[in-house]
Amino acid sequence: MKGIVERILDGKFEYETGKLEFSKSKVEISLYPGESYEGSFVVKGPEGKLIQGEVRSSNAKMECVTENFSGNGNEIGFIFHGDGLVEGDVVKGYFYIVSNCGEYAIPFVVMVSFATIESSIGTVKNLFHFANLAKSNWKEAVELFYSKPFLPFLEKNEQEYVELYRGLSKYDMQEANVEEFLIAIHKKDANTYIIDEDVVEIEPRNPDDRYELLVTRNGWGYTRVQVETDGSFIKLEKTVLTEEDFLGNRCNLYYYIDLSKLHYGKNHAKIRLYNAFVSTEVEIVASLSVVTANHSENSYQWHCLTAELTKAYVAFRAKQIKKDEFKKAGIEILESMGRLRPDYPIPQLMASQLLLTEERNNEAVWNIDHARSKLMQSKDSDPALWYYYMYLTTLIRSEESNYVRSVTEEIRATYNRYPQNWRLAWILLFMEEELNRSASARWLFLKEQFDHACRSPIILVEAWLMVRADASLLMELGDFEMQILQFASRRGLLTSEIVAQLHYLTSRREVPSARLLQVLQKAYEIQPDETTLSSICTLLIREKRKDAEAAAWYECAIQAELRVPKLYEYYIYSQDLSSLRELPYMVYMYFSYHNTLEPKYTAYLYANLVAEAEKYQELFEQLLPTMQRFLVDMIKKGKTGWTLAYLFSALWDDNMLDAECEAALSRLLFTWEVHTDNPRHKNVVVIHKHLEKEQVYGIYEGKALIEIYHPDVCLFWEEEEGNRIAFDKEEEAYQLYAAPELLKRMSDLDKENVHLQLAECFKGHAVVNIQKDNLDRFRTLLAAEEIDTETKREIVMQLLDYYGQHGMEADAANLLSGLDLENVGVQQKADFVKYLVQSGEFQSAKRLYQQIGTWHIEPLTLAKLSVGLIEEMPVRGLDQDVLRIAEAAFEENQFEEVSLQYLLDYYECTTKKMRDVWKRGVDYHLDLSSMDERILMQMLYTGYFVGEKMAIFTSYLRGDRNPAIEEAFLAQCCYDYFVKDKLTEKVVFEDLQRLIEAGQDVQRVCKLAFAKYYAEHASEITEPVKKLLWDFLRELRESGSVLPCFHTYLNMFPFMSDYQDKTIIEYKTSPGTKAVIHYLIENHAVNGEEYQTKEMVDVFGGVCVASFVLFFGEKLMYYVTEEKDGKSELTESGNISRSEMRSESSKTRFGMLNDMMIAEALQDYDTVHQLLEEYTKLDYMVEHLFDFT
Repeated sequence: MKGIVERILDGKFEYETGKLEFSKSKVEISLYPGESYEGSFVVKGPEGKLIQGEVRSSNAKMECVTENFSGNGNEIGFIFHGDGLVEGDVVKGYFYIVSNCGEYAIPFVVMVSFATIESSIGTVKNLFHFANLAKSNWKEAVELFYSKPFLPFLEKNEQEYVELYRGLSKYDMQEANVEEFLIAIHKKDANTYIIDEDVVEIEPRNPDDRYELLVTRNGWGYTRVQVETDGSFIKLEKTVLTEEDFLGNRCNLYYYIDLSKLHYGKNHAKIRLYNAFVSTEVEIVASLSVVTANHSENSYQWHCLTAELTKAYVAFRAKQIKKDEFKKAGIEILESMGRLRPDYPIPQLMASQLLLTEERNNEAVWNIDHARSKLMQSKDSDPALWYYYMYLTTLIRSEESNYVRSVTEEIRATYNRYPQNWRLAWILLFMEEELNRSASARWLFLKEQFDHACRSPIILVEAWLMVRADASLLMELGDFEMQILQFASRRGLLTSEIVAQLHYLTSRREVPSARLLQVLQKAYEIQPDETTLSSICTLLIREKRKDAEAAAWYECAIQAELRVPKLYEYYIYSQDLSSLRELPYMVYMYFSYHNTLEPKYTAYLYANLVAEAEKYQELFEQLLPTMQRFLVDMIKKGKTGWTLAYLFSALWDDNMLDAECEAALSRLLFTWEVHTDNPRHKNVVVIHKHLEKEQVYGIYEGKALIEIYHPDVCLFWEEEEGNRIAFDKEEEAYQLYAAPELLKRMSDLDKENVHLQLAECFKGHAVVNIQKDNLDRFRTLLAAEEIDTETKREIVMQLLDYYGQHGMEADAANLLSGLDLENVGVQQKADFVKYLVQSGEFQSAKRLYQQIGTWHIEPLTLAKLSVGLIEEMPVRGLDQDVLRIAEAAFEENQFEEVSLQYLLDYYECTTKKMRDVWKRGVDYHLDLSSMDERILMQMLYTGYFVGEKMAIFTSYLRGDRNPAIEEAFLAQCCYDYFVKDKLTEKVVFEDLQRLIEAGQDVQRVCKLAFAKYYAEHASEITEPVKKLLWDFLRELRESGSVLPCFHTYLNMFPFMSDYQDKTIIEYKTSPGTKAVIHYLIENHAVNGEEYQTKEMVDVFGGVCVASFVLFFGEKLMYYVTEEKDGKSELTESGNISRSEMRSESSKTRFGMLNDMMIAEALQDYDTVHQLLEEYTKLDYMVEHLFDFT
């Protein structure tokens, strides 16, 4: 740029600078937050010209890699640094090109795109698009859900679901959690699974047969269903169904039936399909018939008849029915059995025994004989069948003692070989004398059968008969004795003697309580009495029974005022603690004197008393201090539960609050209780908007106690596999301790408790809103590790704003000095700059500016920052960061004199931009010298001049000017004025006059412009100007450089009279181009005469002239051609007649001839002759008086 002055002073002016062409008229960039962009554009200039220039950007984020260029076809590289920008930001600016071919501004626009994610179906811009992706490609959607961009995508587009996502994305690649997310945001419904039948009835015959259920799926997305059955006889082919099992939306679920695990008749079981979202089931009924079991078709009826006969026999032996009733029923049953199996001997043998009891011996003998023949043909290998026949024969031959003894011994011998055969044992009971004579032998024999796994009622009834006769046989309660007692209790056979013996045994610790309980409860149903009730409660307590059934027995005992150890305690233990109920008055009285209950039961007891306070007012008032002490003690120990919460709401008095209690309450006041009946739920997960980590609470017995500190919270059930299901706290949770006033008081007392302060700060809203009354609370949250980063950022910004509004600069400085600003977002950093500037921390603010640029920083802050940085400089000098900051502030009309002066001293940009700074400098009367010179130099270099150029030049002249620049600027102005007809102000020629008068030699173009200006402004000519014109015009006249406007000087300067008779035509072309005028004077033209030509004189820089002598009435017709590079081109044509010209003086010969022609045209011939005579005299005198040779 500096060489331009030398070139101009050497007279090397540029007629046309040419124009630059750019490959891009506008640079448009789209990027994502944090990305950078590299690009370029190409600059081309006029062919054959060496282009030079500089490039700068209006925004520091747009780095110009190519700052200078030279040559032609230059590539201008740039890098846009997108760090610190956020979605939706739009950065606009310009590339400023200052070149020897002019100045240019190429606009650029950088748009920071919103968080979108590319997928196989296109860009995912919102959750509606995500749901569409999940529907078309579930696996891709799952991968996207767990990818890193998904959270930023939600934070920008779907902020309300961020906490939901945090909870459901805890475990990687959990498809069920993606399903839950879509369901929770209402973008899909949970899949349902429909089984084609509600009840399936089958009759399995082959264990290898495979059965199937058709399962239809309604919906799309997550498909994983557990399959289970509660039937041991069902074997499932698969226990899990996934997407691969469904063809379309249908799946065949296969299962098998294990015949070995079926009983006769109908076997019921269920097959259930379930996951975290749905559950459905189908009932399977597998019927096993006798045919299936390879028995005769009537086998089932046979077994039923056998059972009826056994029942009748037992009732007969127990004296529950009479002999005749038994015989009648027995005959009917046996006849039916005989019809079912006519070849089977048992019905006939049993009928024979009944006939013998009626002494119908002949009929009995006949039946026995016929039965014998069937017996011989029977395939039944059971020896008891034969010996039953032999037993009947002994009844007929009872008088034959040897025979009876022989048969008995034979049966005994067989029994000894088959002691597990209870039928043989039963026969021996009636045949062997020892067993009938000795009660102890009979008892031991029966017990032996029990030990051999005999549980037949036919044997048990014989044992019961012995116990009924002698209850003392129950010396212990072993399995055998308990089997007898249970047999008797089920049939209502317990006697008072047996029950009395049981009471005695109950007091012994080693008795089997559970089975004995059943017996005693049955006895109590038959005959209620206090002793039995006491024994029942004793056993229940011994078994530590705390269920509802036990509670009913305990309450009966209490109502009966029985004295059973720990009765009242176990009564309370057995209560349903989930709800209150009216308790007996004696319970309250008992525990008012002797309370050893666990805390949760004591709380329940007191809660019931509080509920019945009106009814038991005296007792309530008596126990009130005790209950309050208990409540405080439980609070201090951190115990909680709904009963304690109930007591708290009813009994709490603020006077009970002390330091220890306060610490415990600070957690209890946030306690909520949740319940679930789903056994798969293992934990409750709580995610607070403002807390860094999630809280996980275990579920015990279907409930969990959780802590909720403010309303903006997400709750989840969590299963063992990591599946989570969101739920609404308003529907499935309730707050135990609702005491807002106490909470407020406690938060005032304990300003360091994070949870208390969190609750108060975000009470009723989820945004940071700092006021005087919560200032300290937010300070506590800012220092707490539990608070998440984003909330802390918001708190910091609000605190700084509050400090700024209330003149608390020191607090702001302390806050900022302790912050880690590395991971702070761009907007927060921009805000921090504001507060750093307010605190006078200019260098710290500058470092932040270097990270984010001026983007997002308020203009007023930028202005103050620039001033602070300038004033801190030990020596004022150029600092590009400071200059950028001051420039950005100035662009928004924010500056102070200090920053404005800095711009005046160092700012470089386009001429127009520098002019704007210069104008404000004029307004503030600042030092403009440096800016003046830069603008003047740049205008000379680029050829771009602003309207204020002369004001700038005038300002420059008032300072310490550079003579070379001054002269160059004057020469350029003269050139533009003379060659390009640009308007030029008088100051140029006044300064030019000053230089000339000071002895400065000026260029020829300056003299031409000087002469032209005053020819056009003759009224401004002064004597000093006239003196200069005299010299300039004589010089120009001698070189033939005379312009049409110089006619002004004909009467002013005598030496210019030579041009009085001249008609001068001026033509302008580009320098170096030959201009030729082709002309014809009409009055002298002869028909057919051709145009004459002559080369026009190039006065300077393509300003050409040609002179002609025309008289009145003559008409000059002409056209001009330009010749360059061997080519001729017509560029202009016209005509001039003498009548168009002003009247000339008639004292010259040219004037006299011209007047004669005018007079002749007017037919004034006298004047013509007079003028002719005068012309002749004048011509003669000139010719003879002056010698021109």
